Amino acid sequence: MKHKIIKISIILIVILLISVCLFYLLYLKPMLNTYNEVRTMEIKRININEINDGIYQGEFNYNKLNHKVEVIISNSRINKINVLICPDSKYTTRAKDVFTRIIDEQTLQVDVISGATTSSKAYLKAIQNALIAD
Repeated sequence: MKHKIIKISIILIVILLISVCLFYLLYLKPMLNTYNEVRTMEIKRININEINDGIYQGEFNYNKLNHKVEVIISNSRINKINVLICPDSKYTTRAKDVFTRIIDEQTLQVDVISGATTSSKAYLKAIQNALIAD
């Protein structure tokens, strides 16, 4: 009886270890790689003076998360940035502080919000996509 319990315990431990490894390889590692790619992606320099006044929309998606913004340009300045779609999280809420930096400095070459790096970069990329027609 004792040997049977030990065998069952070993089998359950092996199944658990295999499950954890599969979870990591199939889900967690690809997700972490994507987050790292977003955090380190390049944001292009944009000359705001070359953009016509108007309202521009852009979006950026990663890991099934959609960030969509509206950028209002008037008098060759970014005057306002509105969030149209974003995930509901404390990170996206904190990352909206990057809009103030963009408006104050009139560039997308701003520091991201510490503790909300990925969401900040997603917003920056959405704004870039709004202002640059690739």
